[in-house]
Amino acid sequence: VHSFSNGTTRASSFQNLEDAAAYLRDQMVARETTTAIQIPMTVVNANGGLQNAPSAVFNKALEHTEACSGQAGDALAAGYLKYQASMASSSGTATFTYTVLYFTSAEEEQQLTEKVAEIMEKLALSGKSDYQKAKAYGTFFSQKWLNQLIQKSISQ
Repeated sequence: VHSFSNGTTRASSFQNLEDAAAYLRDQMVARETTTAIQIPMTVVNANGGLQNAPSAVFNKALEHTEACSGQAGDALAAGYLKYQASMASSSGTATFTYTVLYFTSAEEEQQLTEKVAEIMEKLALSGKSDYQKAKAYGTFFSQKWLNQLIQKSISQ
């Protein structure tokens, strides 16, 4: 990864779409609002040119893979409100600058991740069958819902 600055935005340089998308994914998980990526025009042209390559990188960044953390993949795809990509090209390279608006902050996502980990530990799902896992989920969430209902009726 090579980085350069045009005076306002620091861009990271990649030789292929996959690495650029992985970098964008990491920046999005960290809830960075502005991320600049530089890739060769040959890669841009192979991925639909300047019209389509920015969205190809963005969509690849949102893909679910087996290596996805609980904060990437589907969770990341559901975690942003909108994005805008601007682009510039010169000397055989293109620079895409993504501006992303998220529903939550990095701190809120961290709190959620910690709470999910705490719940998963309580459920102790390791080694259980799919049926036992589904039953554990149902029991846990039924109890949570019932407790909230009781608390609400007591406070009224």
